[in-house]
Amino acid sequence: MGLELNFSKCEFYVLNPSAKAGKQLLELWPDMVRLSDDNFSLLGAALKPAGCEKFLTEKKEQLSKFVQRLSKLPSHYSLFLLKNCLSIPKVLFGLRTSRCYEFPALLRDYDELLRKGVQQLSNVSISEAQWMQMALPVRRGGLGTRRIESLAVCAFLASVYSVQSLVSRFYTPAGECLTQSALECWLTNTKCMLPEECERRCQYVWDTPMIDRDVSTLMLSTVGDERRRAVLLAAFSRDSGAWLNALPAPCLGTFLRDEEVRTGVALRFGLPAVIAHNCVACGKAVEINGHHGLSCNKSTKGRWARHREMNSIAKSCCESSGFPCQLEPVGLSNDGTRPDGMTLIPVRQGMPIVWDATSWCTVADSHVHGSSKKAGSVAHLAESAKRRKYASLENRYSFYPLVVETFGVFGPALSELLHFMGRKIPQTIDLDEYFNKDSP
Repeated sequence: MGLELNFSKCEFYVLNPSAKAGKQLLELWPDMVRLSDDNFSLLGAALKPAGCEKFLTEKKEQLSKFVQRLSKLPSHYSLFLLKNCLSIPKVLFGLRTSRCYEFPALLRDYDELLRKGVQQLSNVSISEAQWMQMALPVRRGGLGTRRIESLAVCAFLASVYSVQSLVSRFYTPAGECLTQSALECWLTNTKCMLPEECERRCQYVWDTPMIDRDVSTLMLSTVGDERRRAVLLAAFSRDSGAWLNALPAPCLGTFLRDEEVRTGVALRFGLPAVIAHNCVACGKAVEINGHHGLSCNKSTKGRWARHREMNSIAKSCCESSGFPCQLEPVGLSNDGTRPDGMTLIPVRQGMPIVWDATSWCTVADSHVHGSSKKAGSVAHLAESAKRRKYASLENRYSFYPLVVETFGVFGPALSELLHFMGRKIPQTIDLDEYFNKDSP
């Protein structure tokens, strides 16, 4: 038929190393490539233990190169790329298709290299306990740089169960031989019951008990330390980690300078933020965590900066949604109170929106007892105080107290306003028409 084989592109692997078939094939076709255990793979998935070792070693070397190159970029860019593109995404296919969980030493080496990379890029010092929190997903109080030591077995089990019914059609004992060792490893680490049969194809179901185990360990470590517990609960709140998922774009106002990234990471994970010294404003001792500067009564510079920035963002948000507004309007009430801003046209229920912004410290001495028991308790107190102050305006205006705790917890009114304004921002395309509503 005129077809010829290009033997330089043909590969073969001999299951029995003592067999003579390999030598005979090479005598017939010397250009043919004989695969060894470490490079025997199918579509990039290692099929032998030696291949898993080679895969993890190569990925560790790649990560080392990535960290060296990312160190030349601003911290916000480098951390965003490392978290979302160059760490877990680069190894996840191998974790799902190969038994990488059988090599815990190599997995720990990769995780240690990742920890050092985060430490270098964010310019902070990270202990083992703090790294446990940073390795959690952002929604669970972490940085999002997951540890592959805990992720490997979850990824493999989810992948196997997602194709088990198909594989079992031509190889009946596929389920047991593929999952037994992985299930034993997962059960040893989690001490939990196996997920329901219908849910086992989802990696989230296998991963959640691992995350819950680490969260429980972190909570137990804060027993007797109200301040540390308050910081941890604030990190667990829904909105406090939003800045870690935001695209670092200067044109959108979401780009953070290196020092801002370092401070944000240090405060979120309880890392050293400053050198111990005495406060120049009040003379009190400032610990290395830097919490004193967030609540010092005589330090007005930080409070003014936060207040000014919050109002600037609120004004920009309203105007982007099509509602012109004015800062510090005069003459809204007879008692002389003046809110921070208002819209110039009706927005909700025929009334303009009026807001007043504030930022209370999560770990201030007067608040830490409540914030160590429930995240957001300080924001609720601040909202109540603002509503009492501007009670005379609520009949004529739709009043919103905009409260953000210093550790990132949003008040309920702010979350509601952001959700409402986000739906009002005009779209450049009709998303309902562009995407099929029935598709996942």
